[in-house]
Amino acid sequence: MVPVPVAWPGQSLLRLRPGVSAVHDGAGRLWLVRGAQREHVGGTGDNTLTVLRRLAAAACTQEQLLAEQDHTEQGTGHMLGGDLLGRLWRGGWLSVTLEHSARPLLTLESRGPWPAPQHLVPTGLGGHEGTPPLRLSRFAVLHRDADRLIVESPLSPVVVTVCDPMVLPVIFALAAPAGTEPAHAMPDHVSSAVVHTLAACGLATAAEQDQPRACWEPHDLWFHQRSRQAAGLSRNGTEAGATPPPAVPPASHPGFGTPRLALARPDLTALQRTEAAFTTVAEARRSQRQFDDSHPLTAAEAGEFLYRCARVRWSGQDGGIEVTSRPYPSAGALHELEVYLVAVRVAGLTDGMYHYRPDSHELESVPAPGQAAARLAQAAALAIGATAVPQALLVVSARFDRVMWKYPGFGYSLVLKDVGALLQTMSLVATAMGLAGCALGGGDSAVFASATGIDPLAEASVGEFVLGSAPGRGEALRKVTAP
Repeated sequence: MVPVPVAWPGQSLLRLRPGVSAVHDGAGRLWLVRGAQREHVGGTGDNTLTVLRRLAAAACTQEQLLAEQDHTEQGTGHMLGGDLLGRLWRGGWLSVTLEHSARPLLTLESRGPWPAPQHLVPTGLGGHEGTPPLRLSRFAVLHRDADRLIVESPLSPVVVTVCDPMVLPVIFALAAPAGTEPAHAMPDHVSSAVVHTLAACGLATAAEQDQPRACWEPHDLWFHQRSRQAAGLSRNGTEAGATPPPAVPPASHPGFGTPRLALARPDLTALQRTEAAFTTVAEARRSQRQFDDSHPLTAAEAGEFLYRCARVRWSGQDGGIEVTSRPYPSAGALHELEVYLVAVRVAGLTDGMYHYRPDSHELESVPAPGQAAARLAQAAALAIGATAVPQALLVVSARFDRVMWKYPGFGYSLVLKDVGALLQTMSLVATAMGLAGCALGGGDSAVFASATGIDPLAEASVGEFVLGSAPGRGEALRKVTAP
């Protein structure tokens, strides 16, 4: 049967989705392939290939498909009756265009099985007494994709293309206050069928306040769903990383062309002999939001901290792309993250904003407007509930084009994973050094863009960490220096 679980008052035209190819291997098996997606669908000796060729050539109804097959050949009727079309639909290989009066209204493409059944009402937008009307899902999005107008939701594997502007008033009525009727020339039974189709696709629903859905914001659910796609597949099903851009940016930040300050390098061999064991450090880790401002963080400590957290240990080439190794992991060893130090009260450093050069272990001053750097520090103070700005704020930014070309569709989620790895490294290093540190839950990317003058679509702040001397530092220093 045609995989549309509603009664449609017109023709349903079937066709293989664009970009789908049928290939066979040396063992006589037939495969469908689209980008990195592939599925075994039969053998080359049966009529599956004939059916696929017909679906690839032009759109047709199921009746036409059956009529054109030679039913005297064993297997054809069995394969269609054996849910070949259903398999193609569930596998995401098939598109279904719903027509009325020879006008295409909707095209449905599946990325998997139909969503869980929705509550459908008998007619139009309203329901029986006591039955809530269908409404557009609050997770549904209407947007342009190339030259198509798309309706989709992270709760549904079905992507719907709007083929006719007559459908738009129906969608508007689903989003308008309850009881609003669409202002269009479409017959009621057709608009009702459109509504039921959207409901069957999970794009319209009668109830969406149950606890699992109610706790999600639409943008969070979209991000979660898109970033959890199969690795190696982009949103459109193309293979990730197959075609890198003409010039992938180098691992090294272009910099600001300002004077640089060399930082102290710690003796890691000595630290390995004298510092507390990893388990001790991990168990002692706490977020600390209070600092000893009478004995603030020093430039030497800031240098050791950055060296142990973010320096380049080595660099090399991978397929012509520059990669590096640093103390924290990164997707594809691309290391798109940059670290900026906003010094507010750091002994040996002039107050201001600096960019850390992980390859040379230097700081370069950022010609930031004073107000912008101050606003970053003030926002950090508010985030930790402090009455005074922290001694130092580390702003982590991402150069997105270093990573997104290789991982289309889920590159940003990898950036955030890298941020988490770096913030954990910072937390552990701060603990090991006896410093107070705390990762922040948010920041202001607009202020960062103002401070650096960098296009926020090219590089933007994605994480923050406050750092300073731990409370009681002065007392500890007095004990160390006492005669």
